[in-house]
Amino acid sequence: MWEMDGDTFKQPADYGSHPTVGTESVDPAPVTCSDVQTCDDKRPSDAAFVTLSTSSGAIKGRRGAIVRTLYRSSDEDGSDVVDYDHPWINMSNQGMASFISVGMTLNKMGFRTGWTYGNVTETCVDRELSSGGKTHRIFCMTRAAMYSGHGDSGGPVFSWDGGDGGTYYGVVSLLGNGCGADVNDFCDNLYFSSLGQIEQDLGSVNVTSQITVGSPNVTITFDEADRPYLSWSAVPTTFGYATTQYVILRSVWDASTYTWTEQGNTIGSVSTTHFTDTALPFTESGYTAQSKPADCTYTHAYYYVIAVNSGIYSVSDIQYVQGPANGPTPEVRECQ
Repeated sequence: MWEMDGDTFKQPADYGSHPTVGTESVDPAPVTCSDVQTCDDKRPSDAAFVTLSTSSGAIKGRRGAIVRTLYRSSDEDGSDVVDYDHPWINMSNQGMASFISVGMTLNKMGFRTGWTYGNVTETCVDRELSSGGKTHRIFCMTRAAMYSGHGDSGGPVFSWDGGDGGTYYGVVSLLGNGCGADVNDFCDNLYFSSLGQIEQDLGSVNVTSQITVGSPNVTITFDEADRPYLSWSAVPTTFGYATTQYVILRSVWDASTYTWTEQGNTIGSVSTTHFTDTALPFTESGYTAQSKPADCTYTHAYYYVIAVNSGIYSVSDIQYVQGPANGPTPEVRECQ
C-alpha cells in the first residue's frame, strides 16, 4: 500500500491469463504520522494511477465512462453483467463532485457485489487500516450506506441520472464497520476517497466524458394560433453514440400575484429541432428574446432547451415570452 511497486492490474482479477488493464504508474509516498497520532503514516486518499496497456488483447479504456450493468440494488448484490443496450454511464459535471452532503444518494460499481447504491451517512471522516505491519490513516473519507464486500475496493462511486449520465465522486477505499476479515463477509456500508482528496494526492484529474454536446441556439416565433414555436439547429456532438434528444423546460411568472407558478417544468422532449408550446397559461404579447420583462408589470414565461446525447448534455440560453400587463398597482405592492 502506498508504494510505487509497478503492480499489474488485470480484468476481471489479477490471476491466470485474464487480459491486462495496465501497470501502476503513480502511487505517492505517505507522510509519517506525528508522535501523538495512532498511525504510522497517512495520505489524503487511497488511490493510484494506472497506465493503460496498449498490448494486443488488453482491456480498452474510455475516459469518463463507467460500465453500466443490468440493474442496481440497495441491500444485496447488484448486477455485474454488462447491459449491452446501454453499456456506459458517462460522467459530466465534474464541479458537482465537490459537494457531498449527508443524505444524498450515490452509487458504486464493484467487482464483488456489482452495482449497488445508498445514502451518504458521514462526511470527512478519518479512518485507519493495517497493512504490511503498519497502521495507515486516510484523511476525510465519506461513509455511505451501500451494500459491499471484499473485492469492491477501487470501484467508482458516482451519482446516476437514471439514464446514461452521472457524476464521478470518488473511489471505494474501505469497507464499513462490522465487516470482518473473512472474504465471504458482506457489509451494509463503505468508505470512499472523494475526488477532491484524490486530487490532493495525484494532482488535477479529468474524469469527465470525452463526449461533447453543443448548446442549442433557440429562437421563438408564434404560430397561427398564437402559440410559442421554439426552433433551433441540430447541435454538433463528438463521440456521442445515441440520437440527440432535446428537453424543453418552461418557467412562468404571474405578475398579478408576483409569484412563480412554474419553475423549470419539463413540457416536452423531442428528437426534432422544433417544439410548439400548446399549453402556455396566458395570452402572449411578444417575444423579448433574452430581455426579461419587468416583474411588476408583465406576466411572462421563459424557456430553455437541454440537448442530451449518451448522458452528456448542454443547455441553451433563456428565451422570454411576454404576456399581459397585469401587474399590481403601486398602491398594492412596492415594485422595484
